[in-house]
Amino acid sequence: MNLPVALCVENARKRPWEPHKYESRQAQDQNLNMLVKWILQYENRTDTLSKAAHTRFYNDYPGRKKMITANE
Repeated sequence: MNLPVALCVENARKRPWEPHKYESRQAQDQNLNMLVKWILQYENRTDTLSKAAHTRFYNDYPGRKKMITANE
């Protein structure tokens, strides 16, 4: 997936409650601002979950690929 950052933020705001990670919806939503800030840094970070790392992985993969650029 290669979604625009704005769409990733929108998806994060709409995500359903993840009971396997959080004891309540409220507990999940308490982390939303942190998650949005992390998403907004995607194109500038250099960690293994950054755009640079994902692009390298995609480009280096020798097999068949399909890039998804929008919610389907």
